[in-house]
Amino acid sequence: MAETMPRRARFVIVDWARGAALLAMALYHLCWDLSFFRFLDVDVSGSPGGRASSTAIAGSFLTLVGISLVLAHGSGMRWRAFLTRLAVLIAAAAGVTLATYVAMPDGMIYFGILHSIAVSCLIGLIFLRAPWPLTAVAALACFIAPHIFRAEMFNGFGWIWLGLATEVPRTNDYEPLLPWLGFVLAGIAFARAMPPARWPAFAAQGRIGRLFAFLGRHSLAFYLIHQPVLFGMVWLAAQIMPMRAPVAAEALFNTQCSAACRQSGEDAATCTNYCNCVSGAARADGIWNALISNRLDQGGRQKLDKAIEVCSR
Repeated sequence: MAETMPRRARFVIVDWARGAALLAMALYHLCWDLSFFRFLDVDVSGSPGGRASSTAIAGSFLTLVGISLVLAHGSGMRWRAFLTRLAVLIAAAAGVTLATYVAMPDGMIYFGILHSIAVSCLIGLIFLRAPWPLTAVAALACFIAPHIFRAEMFNGFGWIWLGLATEVPRTNDYEPLLPWLGFVLAGIAFARAMPPARWPAFAAQGRIGRLFAFLGRHSLAFYLIHQPVLFGMVWLAAQIMPMRAPVAAEALFNTQCSAACRQSGEDAATCTNYCNCVSGAARADGIWNALISNRLDQGGRQKLDKAIEVCSR
């Protein structure tokens, strides 16, 4: 029976790849934290390079999820191990949602990468025994679908997780099922087309190799812990040596925003709080640089409108 099958040997190369992706993710989040607290005058999540980095990191994780499904269950389904891992993922995803709801309700994470991995693992089981060309075609369809079937009917909260909405929701981590399921299916197709038995053998040699392998074996724990630690460290540094706004454009924005607010009849304190709220939301949504340089696209304007609506309350 599948439950009595021996434990699969780990493939060090997969642990290495996962460990490297984790370190890249930590570096990205550190840059985001530094930008959030104005140590860096860079719109990390809104810049083309930042968006490309974020996509590459998340895509690598999800591709490795597909490869790992084949490694763990390709020669025989181990239901106890799979369901245990799935339960841990669901619990972790729920914990992230709850924590962000308490800490930052305006940017609550309700379908981030952990949620996407959990759902994609379930769907991936359907393709675990399918011919790899069919799985590759399904992966391609996942990448294409959001560009063809996007519609306003999917903007509701109950459908936003599909990734077919016309509006991007305001959240600090959003990896909807489409197109991200495509990376998982691509990983499954790759591992089926290139069976692990053909892979070269590697050993975790050297300090860097052992570090990557260790991180790869404990990826979920590292994911859950690293950002609170990094954010707390940068927050502490900001309390010790707070940074002034590095560009004159911010002062101009605050002046114009306060003037417009005062014209509506609000007092100075209320206008200051409102403008700080809008600028903070613009940074969190990754549209700050585009806002102050008057380069907002349609998606950016939608985010700004939502920020103004929330801050006006």
